[in-house]
Amino acid sequence: FIDTGFERVDITEDRTGLPLRVRFVVLDATTCAPIQGAAVELWHADAGGAYSGFDISDGNIEDYAGLTFLRGFQVSDAQGGVEFESIYPGWYPGRAPHVHLSVLVDGNKLVTTQCYFDDAISDLVYAQPPYDVRGTHDTRNADDFVSRFGGAEGTDPLLFELEASSDGYDARFVLAVART
Repeated sequence: FIDTGFERVDITEDRTGLPLRVRFVVLDATTCAPIQGAAVELWHADAGGAYSGFDISDGNIEDYAGLTFLRGFQVSDAQGGVEFESIYPGWYPGRAPHVHLSVLVDGNKLVTTQCYFDDAISDLVYAQPPYDVRGTHDTRNADDFVSRFGGAEGTDPLLFELEASSDGYDARFVLAVART
């Protein structure tokens, strides 16, 4: 996590890749009521698998210290919703494709987690430019050491609901957070 302080919908900056629109809905885990005013911070790797803000000495695959692409936050509306315009994240060795997020309410960080993508959809994306120069990802969701796959009936509570759009994908996820 790097606190950019950038409240923005479009986090792509100069990054190219398959368009990805991400929508989160933040709910109170006790009441299931939408939480208005929650700050949702989102960040992820670019199509080449590199993160802004880090260099090779930090374990990044490129030197991008001081840059802020694919990072930003939104404040939830009355329905608990936030939306980001981004690109489908690239992969890097040892990890399944994912995005990072944190949720803050009243200045308190309630959760930091990661959401994942269906392996079959990632396979399709990584067969297209600019992703295809790296080939398919080396780590499937079930093999990711951070994910919590293998939930009820083989489902994962951290997997985006994805829908193809005219130019990319729309990703949705409901975040139920405990305020205490």
